[in-house]
Amino acid sequence: VQTCALPILRCYSVSVVPIRKEGSEALYLLLRRRGGALDGSWCLISGCIELGETAWRAAVRELKEETGLNPIELYSADTCDQFYDFGKEIVSIIPAFVALLDPSKEVVVDEEHSDHRWCTLQEAQDLVAFGGQRNLIKFVQQEFVDRQPLKTLRIPVVIPEDEPPPFSR
Repeated sequence: VQTCALPILRCYSVSVVPIRKEGSEALYLLLRRRGGALDGSWCLISGCIELGETAWRAAVRELKEETGLNPIELYSADTCDQFYDFGKEIVSIIPAFVALLDPSKEVVVDEEHSDHRWCTLQEAQDLVAFGGQRNLIKFVQQEFVDRQPLKTLRIPVVIPEDEPPPFSR
C-alpha cells in the first residue's frame, strides 16, 4: 500500500480587513505593495506573528505598522485564509480579523507599501491579487457589514492614542 504525506500545516501570520463605514456603506482599505514578488499588487494588511505574540495582537500591531492606525473595534473574522506554498511544502493557515477604523483618521503607509486606497466591495474584489483575499472580503461584507457582527467575536482592545507607529522609531 502506497501512502502520501500531507504538507506541514503552519500558522505564522495574520490577515486584517480594515473597514471604514460611511453611512450604510463600508469602504475597504487596500495597500499597494512596494518591491518583491508582489510589487504593485493591491493587498489587505498582513504580517507575521512574532514569538510569544497572540494572533490578535499581531493583527493590531500590523495594522499600526502598515497604516499608522489603531482599530476602534476589532473582531475575529471567524474564518481563516489559507494557501499552499509549494516552495516550502506547507499549507499556511492565516487567522483573519476585521478592524473598524475611524473615518476621520489619515492613513500613513509604511515603507513596504507605495499607496493606499479606500474601495467599495466591488472595487476591492477587482483589485486584490489573490482569490483567497477576494473570498475573505466577500465573507466580511456578508457577516460584518450586511448583518450585525456577533458580540462574541469582538476583541476588546485598548490602545493609547498617542502611541507612535512602530515604523517611525
